[in-house]
Amino acid sequence: MPAKNVTAVVLRATDYKDYDRLLRLFTPDEGVLSAVIKGVRRPKAKLKFAAQPFSLNEYALVERGGYHTVTECAPIETMFEIASDPDRYMAGAAMLETTERAVGEIASPETFVVFLKALKSLAYSAAQPYAVLDKYLIDLLRIMGYGFEYRSQPFAALNATDYEQLGATEFPDTEKAAVRLLRVCEDKFLCSIKATGQIGKIK
Repeated sequence: MPAKNVTAVVLRATDYKDYDRLLRLFTPDEGVLSAVIKGVRRPKAKLKFAAQPFSLNEYALVERGGYHTVTECAPIETMFEIASDPDRYMAGAAMLETTERAVGEIASPETFVVFLKALKSLAYSAAQPYAVLDKYLIDLLRIMGYGFEYRSQPFAALNATDYEQLGATEFPDTEKAAVRLLRVCEDKFLCSIKATGQIGKIK
């Protein structure tokens, strides 16, 4: 079977067998896919970058028996800057986890575009990490059909702000807002999100 090419962000990478990893990849056209990347845990593996959470890559996938295997990968952006700060990492981890739970196998190009904007804001801008997370969760809930009125601060201000403008403003109580929004996501997407109980405990 010929390989298909997909652009995807790594949401999760789990050790699998002796040297492999099982990836959860967020794609714009097929939602979240599972794919095995073989030998990537070997010391000299060339595709280590392809199994790093937050990274944006172009994957060649072969499907056999309902399972995808990565045969080739070209890097687009690593966004490893997210891991350079504890709050940025926690906000980013919450974004990855919530996205996996919310999207599933549903194609969602709009979510993918917003997700990338949020990740890049988290990686490269001076915006408060939890302000970026809050803005993304507000957008995610809206896209998934759960939008509602955000009249109190910081929800109203974040809802009206573009990702490009987040670094220009200080927003109050963004950590508490993140926990509240994650709990809304747990309720709407019928799941448990590990990050909900971890935010505020990393200092």
